[in-house]
Amino acid sequence: MTTPAPGQPPAPDQPPGTGLPAVLYPLQPDHPELVAPFAALVARTGARRLWLCQSFRAEPHQVLAHLAGMGHTVPVGTAVTLLPLRHPYEAALQARSLALLTDRPVVAGYGIGTPEFAEGLAPEPYRSPRTAVGEYVTSVRALLDGRSVAHDGAYHRLHGALPPVGPHAPVEVGAGVLRPGMARTAGATADVAITWMTPPPYVRDVLVPRLAAGAAGAGRAARPRVATA
Repeated sequence: MTTPAPGQPPAPDQPPGTGLPAVLYPLQPDHPELVAPFAALVARTGARRLWLCQSFRAEPHQVLAHLAGMGHTVPVGTAVTLLPLRHPYEAALQARSLALLTDRPVVAGYGIGTPEFAEGLAPEPYRSPRTAVGEYVTSVRALLDGRSVAHDGAYHRLHGALPPVGPHAPVEVGAGVLRPGMARTAGATADVAITWMTPPPYVRDVLVPRLAAGAAGAGRAARPRVATA
């Protein structure tokens, strides 16, 4: 399910006149060939996008790149990859690489994961997951926009910019959202709020108002759209 912001035209995975959902591969694949039939389904039916979750078997960016090399050039998204695994600079580079390789729109979604997982990788615990996600998403978005980033925050340090490349398909930056507080943070920073197993009334009555409030507080013209697995 994908919900556009009020008054906004359909987003890249909402072509005008299509009511088809996107396709989620819900497992951790051992090989891209396991995902290929799902990519073929997206191409055959005109579904909005192929989504992959975080995988600790075959890494999702590499799986999607492999699929593009096999000829499955469809819109893709990650719902979500775990930000403790990669620096924002590499995250932006990976997302842009997929846009270049597929020549189709990409949604690069990021989330914290469990506290235990984050504590196992980070130099210190994420005392504020909301701050960590907000800073991360902001840096990735700036890099993808071609801007130079100078950030010394609580959870990452980044001074640099991606080298320019030629035209490529658009990349949206998503944040994993389950609770109202993170929805407010995503509203202020993300292009897409990605939820997981959230009933439609909860999305409508709880998360969407917080997304709108976060966007308004940050002076954004519209809230992020919602992609729900």
